[in-house]
Amino acid sequence: MQYVIEDIITHQKHGTQNQFLIKWEDWPESMSSWVSEAALKTDAPETLAEYMDKHDIQSDGQVLDKPAAKPSRKRASSAAGKKKKKGPAKKPRPSKAARPDAQGVQNSQLVDKGPSLRGGRKTRSQRTAVKSYAHQMLMEALKRAS
Repeated sequence: MQYVIEDIITHQKHGTQNQFLIKWEDWPESMSSWVSEAALKTDAPETLAEYMDKHDIQSDGQVLDKPAAKPSRKRASSAAGKKKKKGPAKKPRPSKAARPDAQGVQNSQLVDKGPSLRGGRKTRSQRTAVKSYAHQMLMEALKRAS
C-alpha cells in the first residue's frame, strides 16, 4: 500500500534535522505524521522542494542512505601481531549432579525444594509460586503434626 502526501502542514527542527508534518491523502488529520527531510527527498522531492521554497527553509544536508557497515571486530591474524600467551590449564569442573552440596549429599539425591526464594527481583508469577509452595509446605506440616 502506498501513502500519498496530501499536504505538508508544518515543519520543525529536530536537532540538526528538518522534520515535516505530513497530512496523508484519504486519512484524517489526526493520523498526520512527522517525516524527515531525508525521507521526503527520496519519496517526494517535488513536494518537498515546493514547500521549502515557499517557506524559505534551508536544507539540513542529510541524505537517506543505507547505514554504513560496522567495521569488523576481528583482529588481524596472530602472525601479523603479537602471539597470545597461554596461561595454566584450568581443571575441568565436575557436573552439577556429581558435585556434593554443603552436607555431602549428591545433588541428584536432593528433594525438590520448590521455587527459589533466593536471587533478585521476582516476577508476579514467581512470587505467587513461592507463596503457593510455602502454603503447601505449611499445610503438609500441619497434617503431619496432627
